[in-house]
Amino acid sequence: MQKIVADTGPLLALGIVNRLDLLVNLYVGVYVSTEVRRELERGAVKYQDARNALEAVNEGWLTEILVNQIFCKRIRELMAGPPRLGRLKLNP
Repeated sequence: MQKIVADTGPLLALGIVNRLDLLVNLYVGVYVSTEVRRELERGAVKYQDARNALEAVNEGWLTEILVNQIFCKRIRELMAGPPRLGRLKLNP
């Protein structure tokens, strides 16, 4: 079994059908970043799916983790794709 880091979208989708338990059954550890937790807290004011996902965090089904700035910078770099190559200069 694997560990995963979940984003808000999939948590909300599972929250709609009230099946966040599937994550616990499929993975050894399910982690959410502090920012994802904050998004769930903001959404929980109005939406049941966000309340369901937030409840899973509060009950310990999902584990909140801090994502440091270096890690975030590396993620942005990887999402940007490979570096763009400029014009190659050939030496005669």
